[in-house]
Amino acid sequence: MSAAAVGEAAQTLARALDAGSWEEVERASAALARATQALGAAGGHHLTPELKATVRQALADSEAARIRTRYLAEHTRQRLDRLHALTGRSAARYGRHGRYL
Repeated sequence: MSAAAVGEAAQTLARALDAGSWEEVERASAALARATQALGAAGGHHLTPELKATVRQALADSEAARIRTRYLAEHTRQRLDRLHALTGRSAARYGRHGRYL
């Protein structure tokens, strides 16, 4: 795989996060990991300036995906907190065996 494959995989992940398709997010995450590993195994440290620019853009796309993921997680946590408040619980918490307390 090439630096371009890493860039495309990062963009695909960002699009999947925007679309909200968790199956696509899983596939895109796995594809990005494979592309990154393959680039490293192929000696990615010997990139041309053009390929370095592509990798830098892939890093920016990955950072954007990380921000989207954190936003979605925080939004979900807030919704869960509101739902728990309706039942008299102040926050969603998990016990030792993965059950709500």
